[in-house]
Amino acid sequence: LPLPEIGHFLRLGHQFNAKYLPKTGTVPEKYMETLTTMAQDNYKNYTTVMDYSSGRTEILYDKDELVPGPHDRLVVEYLYNQKYPVFKPGMDDFKFAKVPDNGKIPDVPPDSDYEGMKTTYFEACSDIEASLAMDPYCRRWDRGYDAFTIAESIMEDYKESLVYSLNAFTSARGDNPDRRLYYLWYHSLRSFSHARSFYDEMRVRIDNNPQYANAFSAIRASQDSLYNFSKYCLNPELAPASTKDAFKTLSYVDGNSQEKSEIHNLCRASQYVLLEFKKLLERKGSDYNIVDYDAGYVASGIGGGDIARDWGSIFGRYREISFLPVRLSALLAISTPTPWFMWGPWQVPIQRYSNTDARYSMQTLFPYEFMGAINAAVKNSLRFGGTIDQESAEMGRLMFYLPSFLFSSNYLSNDKTNRFPQDYIDNLRSQTQFNFRMTPVLLSKLDPPQGRTPTRVFKFKTTYMDFAKRQEIDLPYAFLLPEGRVLAKGLEGQFFLPMTRFRFVNDAFGYIWSLEMNYTSKHDDPLTGVSVRAGIDEEYQSILRNCVYGDGDGLNAFFNETNNDFVGFEVLSGIATDKGLRIRFEDSVKTSFETYWQESNPQVCEETMKGIGLIISSSALLNGFFTQEAFDYILW
Repeated sequence: LPLPEIGHFLRLGHQFNAKYLPKTGTVPEKYMETLTTMAQDNYKNYTTVMDYSSGRTEILYDKDELVPGPHDRLVVEYLYNQKYPVFKPGMDDFKFAKVPDNGKIPDVPPDSDYEGMKTTYFEACSDIEASLAMDPYCRRWDRGYDAFTIAESIMEDYKESLVYSLNAFTSARGDNPDRRLYYLWYHSLRSFSHARSFYDEMRVRIDNNPQYANAFSAIRASQDSLYNFSKYCLNPELAPASTKDAFKTLSYVDGNSQEKSEIHNLCRASQYVLLEFKKLLERKGSDYNIVDYDAGYVASGIGGGDIARDWGSIFGRYREISFLPVRLSALLAISTPTPWFMWGPWQVPIQRYSNTDARYSMQTLFPYEFMGAINAAVKNSLRFGGTIDQESAEMGRLMFYLPSFLFSSNYLSNDKTNRFPQDYIDNLRSQTQFNFRMTPVLLSKLDPPQGRTPTRVFKFKTTYMDFAKRQEIDLPYAFLLPEGRVLAKGLEGQFFLPMTRFRFVNDAFGYIWSLEMNYTSKHDDPLTGVSVRAGIDEEYQSILRNCVYGDGDGLNAFFNETNNDFVGFEVLSGIATDKGLRIRFEDSVKTSFETYWQESNPQVCEETMKGIGLIISSSALLNGFFTQEAFDYILW
């Protein structure tokens, strides 16, 4: 603590870019060696004592290591000797040239004594630059020496403080849980935007450097290179021949594979951050504060005296703070085209990345990682019932925010078809898009097997009416359920949610109206395995198997014509118009299920039907509209 205060006494200001390692050849080798060695030792490197170092780093210093840094020397030379540093590769140390009378320091010293030298500094930034987030390398209390290590430290520090943030042990420490919740929001928003901004810095550096911009033009022309940008920028040797040189230009310093560029580090940091956000979006945790309302209390105190009452637990004792601030902050960080910094409680767009020339979308260059994170968010919001941890189906609150966040990523960024191939952008946008329509599902009775009662139905042929094609299309199967409900399995990428009861049209067949959801994928879509559509389909198939097959005790095992315990459903002539016959049919369905449930759990298929409703309602919400059924899965 005394060192920076002495620095202030000597008129040195804060310098919050003290951790970043200079580029090779820009400063004398002796400084590079010292800084590199200290960087490998728990990030103890620093160029100035005027930084706000992380407490996790400061505690590791030996007292002999706490000395003014090389940057401090340069500042003192300028302040008290009116000299500035010059350097060229091969020199043992800086030389110092006199500041011109006009006070303007030139990029190249004019004096012949400094031939071949350039004006050189260590990276530096000020208080206002740190406060306004003008540079991701310029922040208070960070650790690391390049984009990746700084981003890694941000996320590691955040995760290690997460348990403390989520649990408000008010009875033990007298803390107010509402203040703890505010801190969790603030800490999440501040940390995640900082981590995200390394992606935007990478994009800005590519756009502003002519050599990088030319290389990126070649990459943009190749959809394979765009889909696999993260893989190729980390290892250019894997890139196709058409873009290998372009990736080498981005990732290597002067084409030298032995020295990675800062674009390489920024790319690595961006991928790491997206994968960490995915882990947070996968993590289980309540969307609501967990409160023991039977344990409310008010800590004793003296009103108006030096001890004030703590009203934080007047209505109940908080056991755990909601995990929603973490999920929402992570989702916002990966989807927004306008990263922000925190100014008190307000989010303020970072101008460097939010102007007309910027506004980048993370999914454009990291589609696998981005879609994996969105898929994790959706799957974690589909909470199916019938388990120890989840009694009934519930829609996670994150689903309310996903539509607007995805719209922001897809349409409010400047990564559009005027900058990238249209097929590529269209495919990225399609990964969360579904089609909806009302469709009749038709069940036609089949003749009973020989020897079984002819007025009983043991199996139906299942089709649906495709009005666009004007034809019936076969479906794999359907099962009648009590109360006139029907469980129908769709074709690939097709889901049915019954909206009406089953009704006979004549003696041969009947129908239900269903809300049909479907999607189509390109046969060669590289994102198929990580898309939201694939994740939803996986969940759908899983809950369907639980009901239809189970552990050998599903619907398929009982409701088939070879099972003698199943006596079939009674369908008599005139059932379409005779209410009494319809009641007899419904009673026969009920009786068959009562027999079936003697050896199986009736809640399994009940939760499957609710799960299908949850899937279709959530998918509709992803596309920006509510179904009436969605309200059945929402806790207010």
